[in-house]
Amino acid sequence: MENPLVVVTTYLLRSGVHTHFPNVNPDTETDDHFFVYLKDWGSSTYIIVDEDLDLRLEIDQSLLEDPKFDLISWYLRYVTSDGNFHKEYMLQHKYCYNPIPVGEEDLCFKWLRLANFIEGEKDLVLSKGKNQLVIGHMSEVLEWCQPYPGDSVLVDPSYTSDQSCFVLEKDNQNLVCVYDRVQGFETYLSWKLATWPEFSLGKWFAERCAVSQGMDTPWEVSNKWMQTKDWWATTLATRQCYMSRCLTCVLLNDHDYDDDSVDGRDDSDNDSGGRSDRKNDGVMVLLKHY
Repeated sequence: MENPLVVVTTYLLRSGVHTHFPNVNPDTETDDHFFVYLKDWGSSTYIIVDEDLDLRLEIDQSLLEDPKFDLISWYLRYVTSDGNFHKEYMLQHKYCYNPIPVGEEDLCFKWLRLANFIEGEKDLVLSKGKNQLVIGHMSEVLEWCQPYPGDSVLVDPSYTSDQSCFVLEKDNQNLVCVYDRVQGFETYLSWKLATWPEFSLGKWFAERCAVSQGMDTPWEVSNKWMQTKDWWATTLATRQCYMSRCLTCVLLNDHDYDDDSVDGRDDSDNDSGGRSDRKNDGVMVLLKHY
């Protein structure tokens, strides 16, 4: 008979993968992300093995038996305090799908700092509230990354092509709920992770779609999907960097700000399945939120 603490701990950690700490290695099998076992016979110490980050953590049995102990928060504090998760995600995601040429600089944070400065100074940017502003950016990124695995079948009968494909809402648990009106399912993502500009919302959601469709290896499906996309178009960094350039040009009375090279969208023809093809003019898409 399996140890119930091992079973429950493993289940909780694996259940939190997609919401709180998705795979940093695209080839990691999500179902094998975590493994838990008793350190020694008669011991009160358990070992949590994170195959994705190659970590071995010890935790006492008393914590696992405490109904008030928040296992997910405890684990998140560990993997984020030293930047290990973020560092590995950058190496195995961003620089894998979007390698920086030798001798060139990653300018992402330069534009993000400018975007943050403008957001902090201009009332018009904050007029709708910071959370709603970010949710608007998330929705745009998800819309522009379509089609997703499984989009060929329209499930939600209430959806029409002139409407937004997604309904997003932040709850009081610091999670953002994403409801897909095309495929008819909802999923959750940590607010901190969702608002990290380097995180690929598109790839994360592609895997959630593959899971919802019952595909055998959703991590491989999302990996192949990502290989057909522009990395920047799947992240919030694109929206924030583009916003900073657009608003800077507006402030400087420079109207030459509709720059497709910053946008990162792929405007080539594609079969979007049941989704509408939303290819609006760049700056108006951004400024309409403010």
